[in-house]
Amino acid sequence: MRKSLIESHLEKINSNMAEEILITSWESHVGVACRGVNWDRHSLSELRAAVTCIGGPCLASICRHLAQDYRSWSSGMPDLLLWRFHEDYKGEAKLVEVKGPRDRLSEQQRAWLLLLMEYGFNVEVCKVGPASK
Repeated sequence: MRKSLIESHLEKINSNMAEEILITSWESHVGVACRGVNWDRHSLSELRAAVTCIGGPCLASICRHLAQDYRSWSSGMPDLLLWRFHEDYKGEAKLVEVKGPRDRLSEQQRAWLLLLMEYGFNVEVCKVGPASK
């Protein structure tokens, strides 16, 4: 039963219904304690923009992966999600892992980057250094 419900939602997300699911879930559950959810971190409008720019197929792929093994994959995702809209209410998204001068990618971070690229995401590692004087 649970597996079929998850698959049904994943198919809806894949079919670009993620924004509708997000709005319904937000309105029904905002403020309710849920593992991995921080209701105060982003507004509904920010999440709607991110979901739209990521796109259904990529978002469904991540959700499916997390549903199959959340414990192993709940850490190591890239630090930043960047998105921008184009004129036709479509957009693009990029996931960025930020690394300092002596910082290296962990095996978990490498695994996430490879998986995200396989799913069609635009990913990047951004190396930062000390600020110029």
